[in-house]
Amino acid sequence: MLIHSKRSFINELQETMRDNVAGFVDRPDRTSVILRDVPFSEYRQLPGVNASTISKLAEGYRAYQSSVLENSPESIFYKESSERHFAKGTATHSLVLEGSAAYNRDVVIMPTTRIEEGEEKKNIRRGKWWDGFKAENHGKVILSGKERFQVDAMAQAVFSHQGALEEFDKAPQRELTILWWSNQFQTVCKARLDAVSLDGRSLVDLKTTRDVDLDAFSRACGRYGYHIQAYWYTEAAINGFDISEEQLAKSPIEFSFVVVESSKPAPEVAVFSVPSEMMLDGYYSVEAAFCAYEDKTWKYRSKEVLPWV
Repeated sequence: MLIHSKRSFINELQETMRDNVAGFVDRPDRTSVILRDVPFSEYRQLPGVNASTISKLAEGYRAYQSSVLENSPESIFYKESSERHFAKGTATHSLVLEGSAAYNRDVVIMPTTRIEEGEEKKNIRRGKWWDGFKAENHGKVILSGKERFQVDAMAQAVFSHQGALEEFDKAPQRELTILWWSNQFQTVCKARLDAVSLDGRSLVDLKTTRDVDLDAFSRACGRYGYHIQAYWYTEAAINGFDISEEQLAKSPIEFSFVVVESSKPAPEVAVFSVPSEMMLDGYYSVEAAFCAYEDKTWKYRSKEVLPWV
């Protein structure tokens, strides 16, 4: 699975470092890099295995191949699609984590009507007008007017929740991109972390969900592979911030989810800490994913609902 050799990856890191890498230590043996202020559209184009890839591979190679593989079946690097299903979540991330400037940069509101040949016509997500509108706003998140109000309500709910604010205060660094070389899997890995403490030892991930009830969110964790994300993001922090095994033994990395409801007029917010059992299952799922990649007929267990959170 040698997409990049370790040496070529290190050379690429050194080239990147000379351009724009904040906080990167110039060490010949360094095999990770932290990138700041990388727009999501650019992050998607970076090489590397990410949590989304792992989640599909954990279901089996066929699920991965039918869902995310675009090019050669031998390539684990793929271009992720920006589906409408994730539009509200992506927009909420921009507004909550990066502020209104980033939100205005990344998000565009689809007008409800247009004037065409002297007549007012309703805009819909298909046809010639829609194709042109998408092309004009390539790389941006497109929301309807209703979705915009829902995003505003979700952001306001988070900003008004004391527990959420306390978690984000502990992790003031936003949207960090980390690339690292995995000796275990012999490939380049990547992650984009929502909120990180200055020392990399406290991670916060913002999630939108239908229901913040404990049982409902536990089911969502299994359904969407949040246990995999928690483990993968923790690995990114360990590598990006050079956290040693001795340091981890004394004090494990803290990981929490700030969860906000996505479809209610008055969204509720909850904060959940990730226990060690959830991290361990994330580790096993990552192992399973790489087994699925090496043995393309191999299948992992179906997604279970586990009482993690």
